[in-house]
Amino acid sequence: MTTTSKVYDRSWISDYFHDFPHINFNFKKVNSTFNPENVDYVESLAILVLFPIAVSLVLCLVYLVYFFAHCLQKQSSQHRHKQGGSGCFTAFVFLLGLFIECLVGFGFFQNERADDGVDGVRHAVNNINATIATAKSSLTNLDAKVDEITGSLASALEASAGGIPDPKMKKKIIDMIEQMSRQTVSAKTDLRVVSKLDTCEEYLTDVHHYLQEYEYYRWAGTICIFVIYAGLFMCVLAALLKHWKGLLKVTAGFGVILAVMFWGFLGVYLSSSVGLSDFCLDPTAYFVKELTGSESSGELLMYMKCSDPSQPYQKIIVEAQNALTQANSVLDAIAQNTRPYGLPGFEETIKIAEDNIVQAQCNLSSILTNVGTCTVLHNHYITGVNSACHGTLQSVALLLLLAALLALLSAIMIFLISCLWRTYGKRQIPQYREADDTDPFLPRPPPYEPEYGSITRASPAAWSDRRALRAQHPSVNEEQVMFLRHQQMPGREDSPPPAYHSGQFSSQYLEAALSSNAGKPRN
Repeated sequence: MTTTSKVYDRSWISDYFHDFPHINFNFKKVNSTFNPENVDYVESLAILVLFPIAVSLVLCLVYLVYFFAHCLQKQSSQHRHKQGGSGCFTAFVFLLGLFIECLVGFGFFQNERADDGVDGVRHAVNNINATIATAKSSLTNLDAKVDEITGSLASALEASAGGIPDPKMKKKIIDMIEQMSRQTVSAKTDLRVVSKLDTCEEYLTDVHHYLQEYEYYRWAGTICIFVIYAGLFMCVLAALLKHWKGLLKVTAGFGVILAVMFWGFLGVYLSSSVGLSDFCLDPTAYFVKELTGSESSGELLMYMKCSDPSQPYQKIIVEAQNALTQANSVLDAIAQNTRPYGLPGFEETIKIAEDNIVQAQCNLSSILTNVGTCTVLHNHYITGVNSACHGTLQSVALLLLLAALLALLSAIMIFLISCLWRTYGKRQIPQYREADDTDPFLPRPPPYEPEYGSITRASPAAWSDRRALRAQHPSVNEEQVMFLRHQQMPGREDSPPPAYHSGQFSSQYLEAALSSNAGKPRN
C-alpha cells in the first residue's frame, strides 16, 4: 500500500496569468477566482478573445489604406522604369519566411505536448474511477458473504445445534451463533458510508467526457491553423525563389483575409491560458465548491487534501475487520464445543462459514487499500492536477506566445512582400524588328552568294557551282578554297569594322585571299 502522499506545487505561470485584468462587458472589474458558472467571469474570458479580434479588424483597415495608397502611387508613376529588387532585402524576407516555418513546426510539437497533458488528466480521472469501482465491487462481495453467513449458514447451524441433548450447551451454542451473526452484520453496517463515493464517481465521469470533447476540438483546430500558416508561407518562399509576382499578391491577399482568424486564434489561447491559470491557483477550492451539498463532500475533501493519511475510513474498516475476526473466533469455539456430540453436517457448515469470513476479510483489505486511507486517491488526484497545471499550462502558454509571434510576423510579412513585388517588373516579351540593311554592324550574306541563308539554300554553294569566281581565278581549285588564309584589309580609321562570321567573307576579301595564296603550298 502506498504510504507517501504527493504534493501539488503551483507554477509561476499560473500566478502570472492570474494577475491579468478580468473585465466584463460593462468594463467593470470582476473576481478572478475560477468560476465558469458565473456570467461575469465568463464575460471576462470572452473579452480576452475579442480584444485580439478587434486588433485584427483595425489591422485590416490599415491594410486597406496602405494598398489603396500604393495603387494611387502606381498610377502616378506607371511610366517609371522598374528595377529589380535588392538581393539583401529579398534574402531578408526569405529568411523571415523560413523562421516563421520553424515557429509553425515548434507549434505542432507544443500542440502534442498540450494533448499529452490533457491525456494525463484523463488517465488520472480513469484511475480514480477504477479505484472507486474496485472498492465498490469489494463492498458488494462483502455484503454477499455477510448475508450468506448471517442467513442460510446461521440458520443451518442453529438447526444442527437443536440436536444437542444437553439443554445448557444447546442454549450456549445458539447464543454464540447469534453473537457471530451480530458481529458479522456490524462489519457490513459500518461500511455503508463507503457507498457515498458514488457521487464522486459520477462527477468524475462527467469531467472525463467534457475533457475528451474539448480537447478533440482544441487539438484539431490548432492543427488546422498551423497547416494554414505553413501552406501560406510555403507559397511565399516559392514566390520569392521564382520571383512570381502574381503568387506574392495572392498570398498577401489571403494573409489579409485570414488575419481575423489568426488573431482570433491568439485570443482563444490567451483566454485559455488565463482561465487555466485561475483554476490552477487553487484547484482544490474549486472542486470543494462544486461538490458542496453532496453526501460525500467531506470525504472528498479529505481525499484531496489528505492531511491525515488514516482518513476517511481506516478506523471503520479496522473495526469491521476486528468484528469478523471475533466472529471467526466464535465459530472456532462453536466447533470445539459441538465436536463431542458428532452432529451430522455441522462441521461442514462451520467450514463454509469460516471460508466466507476469510473472503470477507480479503474484501475488507481491498477496501482499506483503495479508499480506506486517502493516499491512493489523493495521489491520483495530484497526478491529474500536475498534468493540467504543469504540462498542459506550460504548453498552452508557449502556444499563446507562438500565436502572438505568428500573428505579428504575418502582419509584417504582408507589408514586406507588398514592397517586394512592386520591384518585380513585368516579364519582357522579345519583339522582332525588320533588319536595317544599311547598318554596317548587322551580319549579311556574301555578295557572291545571294541565296545563302534562304529557305532554298541552307549551306554555301560548292566551288564548282561558282562560275563567276572560277572564271576570274581559273588556277584555284576546290581544296584551296577550303584552306584560304584570310588577310585583313587595311581600313579607314573612322570606318567601323565590318560584320564578320567565321567562314564567310565578302568578295573583296575572298579575291584578295585568292590572289595572295595563289601558287603557295598548303600547310
